[in-house]
Amino acid sequence: MNTRRIVAELAGTDAGRLLLIVDELGGQARSEQVAEATGFTRTYVHKLTRRLSRYELVMLDQQSLADEIDLTPLAREAAAQLR
Repeated sequence: MNTRRIVAELAGTDAGRLLLIVDELGGQARSEQVAEATGFTRTYVHKLTRRLSRYELVMLDQQSLADEIDLTPLAREAAAQLR
């Protein structure tokens, strides 16, 4: 999937907001940080993170059930376009 289509699908969504927050935090954040910054529950942050992983925008730390969110280069590009 190309970046334009990803951006179009994420624009104005909670998943897009999560992407922007993690990007603002340097491209890497813990789910607790994102939950605090957005007001989302950690469970919802995990759900959104899994959604972003389907677009290959995040690398999930499978051992900690997505507690660490790392953006891929594609995600950083998408975040720049979402701004």
